[in-house]
Amino acid sequence: MMTKQFIELISTTGNDIIYHPDAKFHRYKKLVYNATFNTTCALVGIDTGRLELAGTLDTVTIPAMREVLKIAKADGVELPADSINSVVHSDDGDWFKPSMLVDVEKGNPIELEAILGNLLVVGKELKVETPVLSLIYELLKSVQYRLKEAKGLFKVNDAEPRPISKRYYE
Repeated sequence: MMTKQFIELISTTGNDIIYHPDAKFHRYKKLVYNATFNTTCALVGIDTGRLELAGTLDTVTIPAMREVLKIAKADGVELPADSINSVVHSDDGDWFKPSMLVDVEKGNPIELEAILGNLLVVGKELKVETPVLSLIYELLKSVQYRLKEAKGLFKVNDAEPRPISKRYYE
């Protein structure tokens, strides 16, 4: 009930707010696109059409979509059987740049935790294996680092020698 009251408070004639009683279902449905297409395009720097032409759709993005579906199912959400197909064909004929790619191109920090990090936390809690999504996330952390450094959110002093780690790698 509070959600409906909030919607009434912020609704104006200039915006279209839709109430979904099953927010968890709709969040997972949206994550099939956002946690996969959005992130992969941002990582490699190309639109969804070029991602498909390069073969990355089949080798990275669709396997990542399958992981999103597994997390959703483990969380009690059964998405439609055609979810992956629907998402893949949602921008047929377009050279579409997802919002995260646009942010990277503009040099803006990305919504990494909101889009992918939180999903991976849920996956871990539910003991769902997410090798593809996890790799995308780890690589995007480096992209996020670069974007934040370029925005001046922190500074690495290149004039100083880089600290040497005592860590042993096998």
